[in-house]
Amino acid sequence: ILQQQMNEYKYHYLFTSFDLETYDLEDFKYNFVNITSFRLVDTADVGVKQILKDIGLYSHHIFKKPYLNLHFTKSTVLESEPALMFDSVYVFAIGLQTLEQSHSLTLSNISCEEENSWDGGLSLINYLNAVSSTTKQEITFY
Repeated sequence: ILQQQMNEYKYHYLFTSFDLETYDLEDFKYNFVNITSFRLVDTADVGVKQILKDIGLYSHHIFKKPYLNLHFTKSTVLESEPALMFDSVYVFAIGLQTLEQSHSLTLSNISCEEENSWDGGLSLINYLNAVSSTTKQEITFY
């Protein structure tokens, strides 16, 4: 874009990267280039801030690292991949915990040779589908 001198006000770019803020866009800033991008993580959300605080406390207690107060500033970047991984694990934990409350979970030996499905599999899928983005639930580990 810079080599082609396409960094002027008359150009409009739509970036499909959800992590555009991780790139250096300084060359575009002062030329008034119109850039559109999307973000998956709402860094102003209270829940996101609480999760980052919990991660900092967890790292402090488990890994004996200095406590990091992970609060957002204008220079803080939270990439999409770790955020999506967190959401995936969180939804799975909520689904499994909900399944455990309604079913007696028994684990049987598995075989790579046979195609036996897990009895609780369909129920787990239904519980996973029932978890919504507004679900606020503590995850209890035993």
